[in-house]
Amino acid sequence: MVRLLDEVRAGRADLVIGSRYTGADAGDDGYRPTVLRRIGTGVFRFFLTLATHQRFTDTTSGMRAANRRVMALFSERYSPDFAEIESLQRAVRQGLRVEEVPVRMLPRAEGTSFLTPLRSAFFIFKGVVVLLVGQFRPRSSEVGDP
Repeated sequence: MVRLLDEVRAGRADLVIGSRYTGADAGDDGYRPTVLRRIGTGVFRFFLTLATHQRFTDTTSGMRAANRRVMALFSERYSPDFAEIESLQRAVRQGLRVEEVPVRMLPRAEGTSFLTPLRSAFFIFKGVVVLLVGQFRPRSSEVGDP
């Protein structure tokens, strides 16, 4: 988390995402996503890159650090269902600097994911629709102070 905050504090990014899939250590931490999660992440990566013209490796990571400009933008509207992907799209469309830094994620210690194969497919479908709709939403007129 410190690396994410350092990027924001240094002014190198407005929003920093902790990516499980970038950097020299990618995959060395024992984190192994399921096949359905890999498919979903790949679909979101493809459509988000297409929509923003910026490459992302971990579109569903909730590990983030943000500055005041990002917080002002997200205070206007923040999707409860697709916060990770929709917020990345909105931030880039508003001209904010979004970066990824490598992070290590541990495998799930206990419990199971709420995503079943059917829910995963539905989540992917809805996520793609959210990205398509986001392309047609008007940009905010002001994004807070630099």
